[in-house]
Amino acid sequence: MVYIIFRGPGGSGKSTVAQSLQKQLEGKAALLCPDFFYYDVCGEEDQNSSLVYEGLYRLADLYLSEQYHVILEGILSGRNDYGQLRIEEFLDLGRIYRVRPFVFYLEVPLDVCVQRDRERKISMGYEKTQIIWEKSQSSRHDGEIVIDGMKPVETIVRSILSHF
Repeated sequence: MVYIIFRGPGGSGKSTVAQSLQKQLEGKAALLCPDFFYYDVCGEEDQNSSLVYEGLYRLADLYLSEQYHVILEGILSGRNDYGQLRIEEFLDLGRIYRVRPFVFYLEVPLDVCVQRDRERKISMGYEKTQIIWEKSQSSRHDGEIVIDGMKPVETIVRSILSHF
């Protein structure tokens, strides 16, 4: 069982890499993404990040308890009521289930994130993309493995698979 967390700004390729990796893992693999909750479950106007993080946490807990590979991807720069990065709660799940969480940060320049955002069905726009890029940069986590998000997806996935 592997537990992988992808972080990075919007447009860094997290979803694309996570989907490709999910197909390459043997066995059952759950792919969890906060964007699904923000846009599909709650609707774009409801940005209740506490509720989204709680839902993701519960799903990750459930899938890990059932021995699934878990891939969590998102900007994951939110903080809890105590000022800690919420990612710490997800890392604790690794300790509970005695599985090492691998945290990868897909690094991409702002201009590339902006260009990729323009190509999306639901664009955030320049200002929001820049704000999220900066927030992502300022919420880096110790122990993250930095991946060059400019490389081809297949190269990134091979690099990730080499870690376990």
